[in-house]
Amino acid sequence: MEKFTKDCLSTRSPKQTMLQHLPLDNNNKISAESLCHMIKLDAKLLGVEDIEYFQKNGWWYLFANNDWFFQSSHKIKGAKELLTQLQHFPERGRNACRLECYIWALSKSVYTLLDDKITLIKGEKTELNFIQKNVSPISYKRLIVFKHFDLEIK
Repeated sequence: MEKFTKDCLSTRSPKQTMLQHLPLDNNNKISAESLCHMIKLDAKLLGVEDIEYFQKNGWWYLFANNDWFFQSSHKIKGAKELLTQLQHFPERGRNACRLECYIWALSKSVYTLLDDKITLIKGEKTELNFIQKNVSPISYKRLIVFKHFDLEIK
């Protein structure tokens, strides 16, 4: 199997590459809901059986009973790498990329939790208490919490 490298992108600008892989909904918008739905489908490809998402008070919660972050055959070093960099996704296809980094790119704040350990990816540390208080009733192994803004592509 051919590996995805930076050399594969040499003929395209970063904007062209991003546009090719954008998770657009039917209205040419990258909405938080469409992004969560597409990540949910990808997580199912990686063996997650129970994954859900919802929005409350401007925050989106994407959570699963398994940690899908490290289940791809394309290995990553950590959650921050997955959430901040475009990653190859061979389980979806030869030129496919994982979508989790779009959460970081299109959000004001991003946190991830594994069991009870919270990691700030983007945002303010002052939000940590709010996040911990609001995730306590959710049953999860892996959770992403983010404040998203919709982006329309014209």
